[in-house]
Amino acid sequence: VLGLGTLTMPYALKGLGWAGLPILAFLAWLSSHTAKLLCICIDYTGESHGRDKMLILNSYPDIGHAAFGYRGRKIVEIVLYVDLVASSALFLVFISTNLNGMFPWIPMDRSQWILLTTVTLLPTTHMKLS
Repeated sequence: VLGLGTLTMPYALKGLGWAGLPILAFLAWLSSHTAKLLCICIDYTGESHGRDKMLILNSYPDIGHAAFGYRGRKIVEIVLYVDLVASSALFLVFISTNLNGMFPWIPMDRSQWILLTTVTLLPTTHMKLS
C-alpha cells in the first residue's frame, strides 16, 4: 500500500498546485519527527517502585502500554487491527478495479472480482514463514 501512495503523489500535486509543496514538506517533516519519537520510545527507561528498570518495547502496543497503561495497549491494538483490515480491503478493491479494467471482455463486475481475488489470495495467508 505504501507504493500506492508514491504512485498517486503526482496526481495529488496536480490537484493541489503549488500549495501542495509546502504541505508535502510539512508531512515529510512530521513523518521524520514521529520516527525519531518512536526511536526514543523504544529506548525508554522507566521507574518501577523507586528503582530503575529497563523496559523492552518491541511493538506499538508495548509503547501504548508504557505511555498509558493497559487501556493504552488495547487502544493501540484496536487501531492497528482496524488499519490492517482497512488496508487489506483497500488492496482488494484496488486489485479488482485493475483486473476489471485489464479484462473488460470477462463478464464480471467489481464485487465478483473482489470475491475472486479474495479466494485466490486467502490461501497465501496460511503459508508458514521461516
